[in-house]
Amino acid sequence: SIARTNLYANIETLLNNGVQIISMSNSSPSGKYDNVAKWIDHVVAKHDVSFIASAGNNYEKGLVGDSGMGYNAISVGAIDDNNTSSLGDDTIANYTSRTSYAATKPEIYAPGSGITAAGLTMSGTSFSCPMVSGISTLLIEAFPICGRLPSLLKAVLITSGRNLNNENSSNVSRITSNIGAGVVRATAAYTALADNNINYGVLLSGRATWN
Repeated sequence: SIARTNLYANIETLLNNGVQIISMSNSSPSGKYDNVAKWIDHVVAKHDVSFIASAGNNYEKGLVGDSGMGYNAISVGAIDDNNTSSLGDDTIANYTSRTSYAATKPEIYAPGSGITAAGLTMSGTSFSCPMVSGISTLLIEAFPICGRLPSLLKAVLITSGRNLNNENSSNVSRITSNIGAGVVRATAAYTALADNNINYGVLLSGRATWN
């Protein structure tokens, strides 16, 4: 995880240390494909590192954090589980930044409301973001190919997302302007990667096909 101060230098340090995931919960509320977003796109493509960023807590003002606005970045919003174990009453946290500029952002959601850590209970996309980063780390550990192909990791997280509040009645995973790909599902992502029909050799060659 990195701080906003000396952003470029901090990311370069992480890259020099061979990290495979960069998780960032502090960004400038932009909602635009600015120079930071462009540079992060370059970092992901050049260094094969997954960049996961909190969407921000600016409500529905279109001000998604610039670090998550890149096409190659994964922007994470927050849901509120309303303090129940039921999935049926989960809702998008009202503070989550959302925008559809250049790409639907955030792409994926995770619990971010009423999270208790170090004796404190707080809410925000800074709590949902590390949940997706943690799941991504476990997926890379189980399937090292995801560490070499950030696009594969992002695709699996998106296509295995859980639709929220019947946004998609067909129950087929897809991006929507309201909820992105829905809520992250670790087990579903793992199952998709464990599919023996995926030809990882072909994926690495840049020609993604399934047998």
